[in-house]
Amino acid sequence: MPMSSAESNPTRPTPARKPSVDPETVEKLERRLSLRPDKQDLVERNILKESNVAPSLQAAKDRLERSQLEDKLEHALQQRPKAEELVKDGILQSTQTLFGMIIATNNSAQVTKSRPPESHYAAQGLPTVLSYAV
Repeated sequence: MPMSSAESNPTRPTPARKPSVDPETVEKLERRLSLRPDKQDLVERNILKESNVAPSLQAAKDRLERSQLEDKLEHALQQRPKAEELVKDGILQSTQTLFGMIIATNNSAQVTKSRPPESHYAAQGLPTVLSYAV
């Protein structure tokens, strides 16, 4: 039977083995693990999904749920009333009315830009916005 190197050389002592992780690190790790929330807490906080299927099937389950949700949304969008029906029922304004409002807003912005500065009105002794602020 072959002898190990330590047995063949009795004058050479074997070095003492050091633990791979020091005790302080082990203590810190144990303390942090004891503070870690349990699975149910993570489920309640929506960090983990509550699952009653095997982990190997979880991805397929998630894809199926998403596909079903997409189908449900698509069906709901198809059942939604058309814009013409909403205008007829007075729920939505017609595009002509909306277009008129947009033009009116743009025109009022143009009028505001073409006004003389406030100093022009102040020189004529007329009240200005700044005179009301004081």
